Amino acid sequence: MNIDFYRTFHPVGHGAFYTEDFHPTYSGTSFRVVYDCGSNTLSRHDLENLINGHYSSNPDIDLLFISHFDKDHINGVKYLNPKRVVIPFLTQEELNLYLEFDETYEYARNYKDLVDHCENNKIQIIYVFREDHQLERMIDRPHDIQDNLTIDMEGDYNNRNTQRIYLRSGSNVSICMGSKILWKYQVHNPNINKYYDKFWELVKRLGNSQISIPIAPYNGYIGQNYAQNHLKDLKTIYSELGNKNLHSLVVYSNKGNGISQIKIVEIVKYKSSDEDKESPIDQECNDSLLLLPKLGCFYFGDAQLLRRWLEPIYDNLKLERLEILMVQVPHHGSKNNNGHYIFGKKNNLPLRYCIISAKDKDPKHPSPILLNRPEFSGKCVRVVTEDPRSGFKICATLTF
Repeated sequence: MNIDFYRTFHPVGHGAFYTEDFHPTYSGTSFRVVYDCGSNTLSRHDLENLINGHYSSNPDIDLLFISHFDKDHINGVKYLNPKRVVIPFLTQEELNLYLEFDETYEYARNYKDLVDHCENNKIQIIYVFREDHQLERMIDRPHDIQDNLTIDMEGDYNNRNTQRIYLRSGSNVSICMGSKILWKYQVHNPNINKYYDKFWELVKRLGNSQISIPIAPYNGYIGQNYAQNHLKDLKTIYSELGNKNLHSLVVYSNKGNGISQIKIVEIVKYKSSDEDKESPIDQECNDSLLLLPKLGCFYFGDAQLLRRWLEPIYDNLKLERLEILMVQVPHHGSKNNNGHYIFGKKNNLPLRYCIISAKDKDPKHPSPILLNRPEFSGKCVRVVTEDPRSGFKICATLTF
């Protein structure tokens, strides 16, 4: 059995909209997966048209991953019709922290609005806990937390058993056909909590000196009124911290054990009619890929990369490291997110394509400092902007 597979990095500028579509050739059944959907560059009208253009005005999504809740990653979700949504789990204390340094309360509000929307419309929510979360304190039935989740590609979604599912970081969300796995998504909610701890260290250190904020109430909890009364000073602390992204769901996408062969049919960098030739670096990559087909992909969202959690992920993949074709470089190629760590501690991760979503001609994204690092030398870096010609697509045939 053959299955047509398409992975697309859509031209949304400063934002993220990445899709994977599975189309078995024997039937009209399809399975649609989305990682983030939003843009700070495109207008609402243009973003909606792009989404509808890809899905032919039928945006039923089988599986939606949301890395985090900044608007450039989620303001297009309202144009989708997801059956299941996978999100990082946030504790009440973490939500309060976002309230503290976000004067519009946008991040926390986006999180709450999404959860409410899913519950009101009976959309299944799949929460991914962080490695250091004390699970028994967060949900009533911690023994219900799963290590893996399997979704039947041809099953009846209406027969799902529960609206909420809890997964441990590092779990697999697998798409199966019969008893075999077609595709799997390994989900990670990395522990970058050191920035949360650092925030409170700065509150205490600056509390009686540079700014007027008093020592926080009890051990890391700030209520909304307290945050509003000291918002300016809290934002000063957050700025000194470096405006770190404290959460981002990382997803590794790769074939399952049911795939016996991969044939990469086409690698498409969208072009206008007068751009009919591949650049030399494109052609070189294409030739190599056709000889050694592989489709593994890391989606990093806006993660602040840290070797202490990234290297164990790579180590656990072991032989699968050889199947990593591409990565989405975190945070639009920002110089502050350690994007060069994607190549591994010894710079030996054999990936080919590094995809960066950024606004056209943005001097900071991607950062020249990042791209000039030696780790990026010889790699195929593709910047996907709002220009429709900059989109990037992999087309393959999977033998199942």
